[in-house]
Amino acid sequence: MKNIKTIMAFVVLSFVIFSFNFNNFKGKTQKNKAAVNFTLKDLQGKSVSLKDFRGKVVMLNFWSAWSAPSLKEMLRLEKISQNYGGKVQVIGIAVISKKNRIPEKVKTAGVTYPVLYGSKKTIADYGFFNSIPQTFVIDPQGKIAKELPGSHKYSELEKALKGVLDPLKVKNVNQLTVK
Repeated sequence: MKNIKTIMAFVVLSFVIFSFNFNNFKGKTQKNKAAVNFTLKDLQGKSVSLKDFRGKVVMLNFWSAWSAPSLKEMLRLEKISQNYGGKVQVIGIAVISKKNRIPEKVKTAGVTYPVLYGSKKTIADYGFFNSIPQTFVIDPQGKIAKELPGSHKYSELEKALKGVLDPLKVKNVNQLTVK
């Protein structure tokens, strides 16, 4: 009987702790909020700030070196970067990774867009999201227009750009699709 009470107390306590942690750290939507500026180091040690890209659509991708879905997403984002280079700036932020593994993964993926070393603060600034990878589409005015949790097909990433690209210059994002 004493063991059952101990086990029940442990289960209740575990539930309370889990609920507290989950409610405090679960992802909160960032859509329509101003994207938080950051200054982080790239793989060459150069400081890069989000504000440097104001006026462009930015696809800000949080990824991790241990995450296979992140690595697949990087390949798709590289294609976005190549196909929309003048209109869309892709930025990768490596988080929750061993620092020495990041350049290796970037090289393997053939990524040419800027990749930065992220921090816990950067994750917190973007709402403690629940999945890796996590991509934010930021409009030219610096507001978060779309949130894309998890890994996405190229067509889904492309669709997320719809309506965010300058509507005066691009009537239909499907017209921009490159072979």
